[in-house]
Amino acid sequence: MSARPVAARPRAPLPAGSPPRVASRPPLAPDGAIPSRAPRPTAIPSPPRPCAWLLAAVALAPACFSDGGYHPAGATALTTDDAGTSTTTTTSTTTTDTTGPEAPATTTTGEPAPVCGDGIVDPDTEACDDGNADDGDPCLGTCVAASCGDGVVWLGVEDCDLGAGNHPIAPDTCRPTCKLPACGDGGLYVGPLGPDLELPTGEEAIDGGDDAPRMIGAAADGSFVVTWHLTGFLAKVQARRVDAAGLPLGEVVLLLEQPFLQARDSVIAVAPNGDYAVAWQTLLEEQQLFARGVAADEPASAFKLTGAIATSPAVGLDPAGALIAAWRAGGGKQIYLRRFPLLTDPDSPPEQAISDHPEGAVGSPTIAVHEDGSFVVAWSDPDGAIVYRRVTPDLVAAPPVSTGLFVGGGTNGNARPWTGAVLQPDGAAVIAGRDADGLLVLQRFDAADVAGLRVQVDDVAALHVPFVDLAGDAWGHLAVAWSTCGAPGDDASTCADLASISWFRRFRADLTPHEPAVEVTTRDGMPRPLSLAVAPTGAAAVARVQGDKVLLNMSPVQCPE
Repeated sequence: MSARPVAARPRAPLPAGSPPRVASRPPLAPDGAIPSRAPRPTAIPSPPRPCAWLLAAVALAPACFSDGGYHPAGATALTTDDAGTSTTTTTSTTTTDTTGPEAPATTTTGEPAPVCGDGIVDPDTEACDDGNADDGDPCLGTCVAASCGDGVVWLGVEDCDLGAGNHPIAPDTCRPTCKLPACGDGGLYVGPLGPDLELPTGEEAIDGGDDAPRMIGAAADGSFVVTWHLTGFLAKVQARRVDAAGLPLGEVVLLLEQPFLQARDSVIAVAPNGDYAVAWQTLLEEQQLFARGVAADEPASAFKLTGAIATSPAVGLDPAGALIAAWRAGGGKQIYLRRFPLLTDPDSPPEQAISDHPEGAVGSPTIAVHEDGSFVVAWSDPDGAIVYRRVTPDLVAAPPVSTGLFVGGGTNGNARPWTGAVLQPDGAAVIAGRDADGLLVLQRFDAADVAGLRVQVDDVAALHVPFVDLAGDAWGHLAVAWSTCGAPGDDASTCADLASISWFRRFRADLTPHEPAVEVTTRDGMPRPLSLAVAPTGAAAVARVQGDKVLLNMSPVQCPE
């Protein structure tokens, strides 16, 4: 972006007949301040010296003055005495107030009023006066001190200044700091979503089909960690780290290997420092949930999340390194929650129920963690309505909030639809779901859980939207990934007999769409679940299992040049 050109501003002219000003601008004080105008001395008029013959011939008086006898107030006149000697006299104007019997006469020097541009600061009307018309220096041509936001570029100090047009996150504009857009200033600087990249996972076939496959998480440095599972003679849960371009960093990390054990629903949470936790469900012990922490790519011991029969795990890591886990239990009727030190004390405290649905099955939970350690848990009730609860770091839960949104449905019974949730830096919760018209939307709730802005995610309505994932960066910008199938007029209870499409789209922190939706993949029949992660830097990655492969699509950071 080029700097805004500096426009010269007109100066007020000196009053007609004023003598030329010879006062120059006072030097700057040591601290750089511009001194105020010093008091001007009042000229004391000298008494006129009469001509020797003045009393004898009043009519010839004008001949006594070399200037023809014209004496404006404060002007200097040249006179000549009887000996031919010239002298100068400063005249004055005397005004007498006749309203009182003995009103005194007043005398003025006739000094012109201060003018912007005369190089002398008038403390009553000017903040500065540098005696020039240059708007690119610290003093504008209006004798107002230059400042960011005044719409004029201060050369050498400001890169740009659009005044009210300065904006904190809009692309290709001047920032409120009067700097050009640059990575790290809160704007959204990202490249497009790239093509499919196959993650090297080994020679064994990958098994997909999950209830809640949030299979990717992001670290503060922009790297990502992906998890997946294999079901066969040896059931395995594995993970691997990749960089922002999707290239492997290190080797595959083995988290579970056990004969004849079915494993599914592997989910991951990644801490800012790159440590991570993976949870999964097994069928060997009546649907038990296990988890395992990994520090510096070295796995700790695996442990049970709960002693009860449970499914559909969700996990998060708070800034202190505590693991937050939620799941479905009680015959699928309730959502349970735990928060505990991941690596030091995985056995305490016990779980607590945070939902109240006596009948029917609830949807898979979602966890979103704030940088202060608080978090929200979102899920759908047996009717598909999305609710969420805020929880403090010490596990005090606020009342449930009904969002007015719904999950998309369309699964075939082997997977439960889920939705996405994010906590923005100001504490606002953003929930993704379908509104009353069946459109996929983002709904924002402020830190007091008051519903605010709602924007449409998908420009095209679909019959079913079974899977939606949502993630945000350090400034609250968002990315959404979702799967759809069919058109609203189609007659199909699930996506099994329809064509399915998966999509990706970004939104700025104020929920303004950043770009149109991008198609990720298509297939006939039930869509494969897809997972999304956004690093604090803004880099994003979409992960999914397709066939026997783990595929990634990367959207890197792209800083302004």
